[in-house]
Amino acid sequence: TFTLPDDAAGKCVFIRFGAADYHCEVWINGISVGVHEGGHVSFGFAITRALQAGENTVVVYARDDTRGGRQPLGKQSRRYHSSGCSYTRTTGIWQTVWLEWMNAVHIQSVKMIPDAQNGAVMLDALISAPAPDAELCAQASFAGTPQGEVRCAADGVHARLRLAVKDRHLWNAGEPNLYDLKLSLAVSGAVTDTVDSYFGLRTIAFDGKKCLINGRPVFQRLVLDQGYDPDGILTAPSDAALKRDIELSMAMGFNGARLHQKVFEPRYLYW
Repeated sequence: TFTLPDDAAGKCVFIRFGAADYHCEVWINGISVGVHEGGHVSFGFAITRALQAGENTVVVYARDDTRGGRQPLGKQSRRYHSSGCSYTRTTGIWQTVWLEWMNAVHIQSVKMIPDAQNGAVMLDALISAPAPDAELCAQASFAGTPQGEVRCAADGVHARLRLAVKDRHLWNAGEPNLYDLKLSLAVSGAVTDTVDSYFGLRTIAFDGKKCLINGRPVFQRLVLDQGYDPDGILTAPSDAALKRDIELSMAMGFNGARLHQKVFEPRYLYW
C-alpha cells in the first residue's frame, strides 16, 4: 500500500518496475493498469485513473513458467536448484519498484547518437503529448565548463536536434570522458520538465580482426560476466556491489566485459 505525498497532486502518476519474471499484471485499488511479458526488461504503467484519496493498494501477479518450453529462460534452471550449466531460477519481482509523478507534458525518453568525428550528438526526445508553443533546450558541459546549447520547437511527440560541443574530449577505455547533458522542456515559456543525463563521444570500427576505438587498435581483454550473485541470484545485494564487480574485473587486468544471459540493471550499465 502507499499514500501519495502532497506534491503528486494534479500530476500524472506512474508505477515502475525494474524487472519482474515473467508474465506480470498490476492492479491499483482493484483496477488493472497493465500487463507486461519479459523477465529482464524494465516497464511501467500510468496509474492516475485508478488512484483514490488516502491509502492505495497495489496487487502484482507474476507467473513464471520455466517448464512449459515457450518462455525464454537464459541460464535459469528448469529445476528448483542449479543443474549442470543452468542456475537457480529467479521468479517474480527481482528489481526495484517505485512511483513517479510528473506534469502532463514531459520528456518520456531520449535517444542519443554520438557523432565523434564532428564533435556533436544527435538527440531524439520523445514527448508525452503534443503541446502548442513547446520548446526543448539541450545544454552540454564538460567538467563544469559549458560546451554548447541548442533549442528546437517541440510541438509534436518527437523533438530532434543536433548539439555541437566546443571542445572534443573522446571517450576511451581507461579514459571515460563524459559530457553532462541537461534537457529542459517548456510550454508557453513555463518549464514543465527537466532531465539530467550524460553522453560520450567515440568511434568504433574494425580493421580486419583489429578493434579500433577512435581509430586506434585496442586489444580486448574481456571477462565473461553472467550477472549472477551468490546471495541474490539475479539480484545484486546493493548498488555498491555492482560497482565493486567492475572494479575487481579492472584490478585483474580486464578492459571490458561480455554481459551475458540477462539484461543488466541500468545501475550496472551506469557504473
